[in-house]
Amino acid sequence: SFKEATPYGMVYVKRGSFLMGPNDQSAIGSVNEKSINVTVDAFWMDETEITNDEYKQFVQWVRDSVARRALVMAGREDFIRTSRNQTYDDLDPEVAPLNWKTKIPWDSNDEEVSDILSFMYYQGDDMLSTKKELNPAVLQYRYEWLNYDQAAASQNKYDVNTGAYPPNATVRVDTSYVDEFGVIRHETITRQLTSRRDLISSKIVNIYPDTIMWIRDFQYSYNDPRMNMYFSHQGYAQYPVVGVTWDQAEAFCNWRTG
Repeated sequence: SFKEATPYGMVYVKRGSFLMGPNDQSAIGSVNEKSINVTVDAFWMDETEITNDEYKQFVQWVRDSVARRALVMAGREDFIRTSRNQTYDDLDPEVAPLNWKTKIPWDSNDEEVSDILSFMYYQGDDMLSTKKELNPAVLQYRYEWLNYDQAAASQNKYDVNTGAYPPNATVRVDTSYVDEFGVIRHETITRQLTSRRDLISSKIVNIYPDTIMWIRDFQYSYNDPRMNMYFSHQGYAQYPVVGVTWDQAEAFCNWRTG
């Protein structure tokens, strides 16, 4: 029989079901909604909470991928992974696979390289000292998923005889983009279904945790040290990560299982 290997540090939660809906008659005699039986498929779950150290791996991966993509867009061919029969000119630099073996020249004295990576640091009035500080606003993670519910709609059934979708087929999907002011915008759009690519939804998430929450949520307690150290100091590496939104948690799960 099939048996899935246990992922490192995770536990298996078995499949189960429960009755969802009212379990008692209304006191005023109104018509109750019928209860339904809901089944939850089996899944893997982390044995413990996600730690600062584990989430920091995600942050550093996004940081490095943003820097590598910027170098690729600037013409640095050594940061693109090409196959034997491909060259830099054969690939679209916006989506070409990154070469993770090439070291990022963070401390390079080359002015051209420094200019390329300068957008990743605070500039102008946002700088609090002469020391370069990473700007968390640039740590944006983009991911995609296939909308099976839209693909399964009867009006969108693919015709294997003609090799096409119906002429009037449309899909409703989510999309994200960064506007001219650098703000992430989320929209739900309806578009014509002409290819499988039209079934894809995308999302952009800024993934840096909210480190100010120690003061915002606990304003009557002395939590300044935790605000400055909880996510960054190695002493808190095995503590649970905090200040993470639902969208950031979903992005982390997508990255971890991708």
